[in-house]
Amino acid sequence: MTKRMPPTLTLPLKGGRENFVSEAHRKELNVLTSYRLNDFKKKAAFTLAEGATHVDMSDNIRRVAFTLAEVLITLGIIGVVAAMTIPTLIANYQEKQTVTALKKAYSTLSQAYKMATVENGVGSKWSYPAGSSAASVVLFEKLEPYMRLNKTCIQAEGCMADGYGLIDGRALSDVSPSGNYGSNAGHTKAVLSDGSSVLFYSYGNNYRYMSEREGFSSNNWAFGTAVVDVNGLSGPNVAGRDLFTFIFTDNGVIPYGYPGLKYKAEDEDGNEIRVDDPLSNCNRKKCYGYCESCTAWVIEHQNLDYLHCDDLSWDGKHKCSD
Repeated sequence: MTKRMPPTLTLPLKGGRENFVSEAHRKELNVLTSYRLNDFKKKAAFTLAEGATHVDMSDNIRRVAFTLAEVLITLGIIGVVAAMTIPTLIANYQEKQTVTALKKAYSTLSQAYKMATVENGVGSKWSYPAGSSAASVVLFEKLEPYMRLNKTCIQAEGCMADGYGLIDGRALSDVSPSGNYGSNAGHTKAVLSDGSSVLFYSYGNNYRYMSEREGFSSNNWAFGTAVVDVNGLSGPNVAGRDLFTFIFTDNGVIPYGYPGLKYKAEDEDGNEIRVDDPLSNCNRKKCYGYCESCTAWVIEHQNLDYLHCDDLSWDGKHKCSD
């Protein structure tokens, strides 16, 4: 009778040879492995099955986290940086919106006037009644068919805000008794489809005298004015920030404030003088007149940097960073 041999475990060796291990030897290996498992527990991320011969030999990974104090300090730094930068970013964004809105208003008025002249001839030849309020109605009614409007206020209250200010800190009503545009029923106003508000004013048949008085050249006599609030009833409601002036001439709509005109102003003693530099009528510290000359600057240079520095010029520095 053939003697029965104990089962053997075959293990691969280097060089392709095989090592035949007896059952007793295998048990000894298992015992040895179980002892080694205790050393591997800190190194392995799982529990090994009984009899396993392969284990995870990777090193321990030390988990590092921020302490509460470190987190609070970091958040504090982020908060300080945000408090310093976010207001500037918001202001820059709002000024870019103002530039875009003003250019759109300029385009709307220019196109409306151009189409109105095709039907009625140049604006100075329109039949104006006596009185600026009645003449303003005629100016508006000639332009109305060529503008998309949400609301009209023909010699009525509404369509614009009250309490407008100037960029030098004064109230518009301090300069003009009719500065409360919204509640003044003598003005003709409208709200455009984009939400901007426009006040229409005409000198009527007296435009030649008024144009000469204001300093406009004979080839650019202004027979009417459009005062645009680019964001309607929303603030800040300040001339030079969201309130801008255009003039109507036979040559088209012109943003108020281009060089070459002499602007009426008053000196410190209240005497009437002429001012050649339009930016003197667009100054954050002291404006001559109504601070209306900012309009041409915004259209031409596409910024409101006159709100931030005082050394800009039409023939030199065009933005604060130059």
